[in-house]
Amino acid sequence: YAAADGKVINTDMSNQSFGNWVAIKHDISTKNGSSQIISLYGHMRSFKVKAGQNVSQGDIIGYEGNTGNTTRKLYGPERGYHIHFGIYDAE
Repeated sequence: YAAADGKVINTDMSNQSFGNWVAIKHDISTKNGSSQIISLYGHMRSFKVKAGQNVSQGDIIGYEGNTGNTTRKLYGPERGYHIHFGIYDAE
């Protein structure tokens, strides 16, 4: 699910580390004004959004998976399903 309202800035299905991933840029209010952050969702099985699409907080953006560099490489295909979620400063 999208962590906050924003715009999908990129999707990729070929990254060796994160596998299939989605990145969303968000404008956030801070005590000093506004700022921009990027939320990244990695290792996804598939995604339902595309670059340039606006999303609202809680929208389904895709489904957890086992793509990229996950524990399935060590323990087999039944292990490792998860979402790698990260927040980055966009500036």
